[in-house]
Amino acid sequence: MKNVFLKNIVFNSIFIVFVLRILSFVLLEPYIGIADNGDFQRLMQPVGVTYSKNPWSQENREEYFFNFITNDYIIDEPIDNGWHQIFSVIPQLAVGLSKINGSRSLDIRVIGTINAFFYFLAVYFLFWHIKHIRGIYSYVLLGIFAIILSDSTIIQYFNSFYTEIGAVTGILMLWSSLIFSFVYIKGRGTGIKIVCIVLDSCIAFMAILAKQQDILLLIPIVIVFWILLDRFEAKTFIKIIWSVVFISAVIIIFAKNEAGGNITTFNVINKEFLAESKNPQKHLAKMGLGDRDIELIIETIGKTAFEDKASDIWIEYGSYFTRMNECMILVREPSIFIKQLVTRSESLFKDMDYGNYLINSGAKPREKTKVNRLWYNIKQYLYKSDFFFYIMVIFISLGMVCYCVKNKYIISKISKDILMVFVLLPVGNLLRFISVILGDANEDIKHFFTVNFEFDFIYVINMCLIIYIICSTKKKL
Repeated sequence: MKNVFLKNIVFNSIFIVFVLRILSFVLLEPYIGIADNGDFQRLMQPVGVTYSKNPWSQENREEYFFNFITNDYIIDEPIDNGWHQIFSVIPQLAVGLSKINGSRSLDIRVIGTINAFFYFLAVYFLFWHIKHIRGIYSYVLLGIFAIILSDSTIIQYFNSFYTEIGAVTGILMLWSSLIFSFVYIKGRGTGIKIVCIVLDSCIAFMAILAKQQDILLLIPIVIVFWILLDRFEAKTFIKIIWSVVFISAVIIIFAKNEAGGNITTFNVINKEFLAESKNPQKHLAKMGLGDRDIELIIETIGKTAFEDKASDIWIEYGSYFTRMNECMILVREPSIFIKQLVTRSESLFKDMDYGNYLINSGAKPREKTKVNRLWYNIKQYLYKSDFFFYIMVIFISLGMVCYCVKNKYIISKISKDILMVFVLLPVGNLLRFISVILGDANEDIKHFFTVNFEFDFIYVINMCLIIYIICSTKKKL
């Protein structure tokens, strides 16, 4: 009883320090964040937020797009630009809170605080699971995860309109909720199981759609839910009904999110996919374009929306270049997928500081800006190449599961269902690699943010699992 009390004090104290530390990054001068880089307006306009000055003018461009952080927003009338995101609920909530005070300006730290609230909720749930692990492993995991999760390369996304932090929070919450359902719900009543499946499904829905590059996570997540439903002794037709409803909802919202198209998808389709296609006219016709329209677009294939005639084509036909049409091109001509995977594979293994593309591109942060890159520096010291780190994590993940399934002593201690989830985590991350490469990795390396983040977590889990196996084997001997 005394040990449990002491453990609660240690864990709660660390969490409080964790919260205060992050809030100091988000709220106190000099607070950290990420500037626009030309991306924010597509998310700002639908929720009724704009800049006090024109960010595209030559004299303002440097300040708004390439400063370390931007905080010069005013509340205006919403503009439907065809860009819709699940993550929009965060800035919408921030706008609503600002209007309560009668303010026409929006402090970016309001968004940062809301992001922090949901992030703290997800982290606390994860820490709660860690606290229930016996022995010294819980303290080891707590220490390492506290370092990773408080790294400023993650916290910088709080004070911004970027959706990366929504994806991270969703993934953290999904891991925690699935662990809870796997470990604590088996044997409970049908009503409790239904509630858990509904809540887990909602969290998974948000985790997949918070950032559109994560759409391929749908595959391993559906598999995990089938395993969970099987653990709950659900009948096959229940699993099928759940799958149809969940997958349909994700696809419908995914298609609606970018119903109007955007510059990124135009660039990917026009510059990459159509240029690699053997029959680009066929794809354009399937997108709903007429013969005259196709003739005009064909002349610009291989160019981005920022180049000459292609910019006019984007203005006129941008609404046809949607993420759904991008996916359908790959379905109709799979060879494009292979070609793109080969040509862009080198982007997978670039050394990078999570998503901080501003630092990587050479932009300088404001003087005295708080930066704590402890975990990043540790990882770079241990592994000189991200390529080696990623490959090592994949092989260790698969190796751990194979070993544990084969060893009856270990499998008696660890559920096969949980081990299967460990397999699907790196598999899901590889799918995220692919979706980012085929999406807009050539635009900004920041889109690899959640890929790196998840690999860090999988790595830590695997290392602790190895330690557990070694210690358990010694005890057995």
